[in-house]
Amino acid sequence: MLNHRQTLFVNEYLVDLNATQAAIRAGYTVGSANETGCRLLRKPEIAETVRRAMAARAEKLHLSGEDVLRSIVEIRGRAVTRGKLSQALKANELLGKHLKLFTDRVEHAGHDGGPLEISDLELSNRLLTLIAILEERADGA
Repeated sequence: MLNHRQTLFVNEYLVDLNATQAAIRAGYTVGSANETGCRLLRKPEIAETVRRAMAARAEKLHLSGEDVLRSIVEIRGRAVTRGKLSQALKANELLGKHLKLFTDRVEHAGHDGGPLEISDLELSNRLLTLIAILEERADGA
């Protein structure tokens, strides 16, 4: 069972998937928010609560991987038509990464210097957030 501040952390984390900012918004100390956020996400009961909430969000929105890819392709088409080449390039970058045409090597370390683990579901939700931003920019242009 999560305590009140842990529940606040989970709710805030679901806003932008930023553990540091979620810890700050939940009332944890700013100076140690990065470590606190990582530590909280490693707690099994918190990780499970986040996983269930993200799964429920995806189910509620009726989103699948195919939906996400289709949306990226549509955004790319609109961006090219409108001459928004930076947006089209970003869409192509996302598609290229999905197709593993190229990869960026980025090393992340957790609080103890070990590997930082991010679930496929969390990565998918971050991608959905990015797609929403791109759609908003494409529609507003």
